[in-house]
Amino acid sequence: MGAECVSRHASRLEALSDQDSSHVKCFAAHCGHTFALQEIAAHASPPAFAVLQRHMDDRKEVALQAEFRQWTEDFVANFAAKSEQERRVLAVRQRIEEMMDLRCPKCQGVFGAFQGCAALTCAYAGCKAHFCAFCLADCGGDAHPHVRQCRLNPRPNEYFVHEAVWRRIMDGQRREKLERFWPSLEPAVRASLAADASVRQILSDAGLDRLLQEEAFADQLAQLRGMGFADDQAMRRALGEAGGDVARAVELL
Repeated sequence: MGAECVSRHASRLEALSDQDSSHVKCFAAHCGHTFALQEIAAHASPPAFAVLQRHMDDRKEVALQAEFRQWTEDFVANFAAKSEQERRVLAVRQRIEEMMDLRCPKCQGVFGAFQGCAALTCAYAGCKAHFCAFCLADCGGDAHPHVRQCRLNPRPNEYFVHEAVWRRIMDGQRREKLERFWPSLEPAVRASLAADASVRQILSDAGLDRLLQEEAFADQLAQLRGMGFADDQAMRRALGEAGGDVARAVELL
């Protein structure tokens, strides 16, 4: 098959294999043979091969969207089967997991790559928002002026920072979010989350093991409050020294 024929065939969306979109069907009808990309690239013109790659990207995007829709449907079905308390705990756990993601402030697309310049542009098609890599604020048409003055910028008036420094700042932001969010939860929800392996790992990675330790004494604290004690800090300290033994903690208070 000549280069012109290969180019014309490869430019058609229908040329992609139904089983493997990284391969191209044979141009002959009813032939089950497929060609790898390297074979097509060796014979097709550069414009035709570029069209083929776009078709492949589109096919992958459609497949990913279908997978996400299926995941959403499965999640909703499982969510509906849970008890009301379980649903609350599951929803809060998902919220905590999402808080750990770095997201574009405009389209909420997740990102993780950082190449030094803190004036970011969202890579998601149709968004292209300009935002700050430190505080994640949407900066309108240009993030550079904001980045220079951002309260989290360790090098004021500069745009570039080492990736390790940026990641420490992001870890600090995650930790602050968790510290603000955790006390707002119902005690029963906090207790359930404190027993969840995923949440325990998130809090541990953020250096917030103390929140888990506080939850471990939730029932004992309630007992001490019922006895008339009111200083939470003193009660936690006593319970810690007593290994959770309420009677021993009373002696220490």
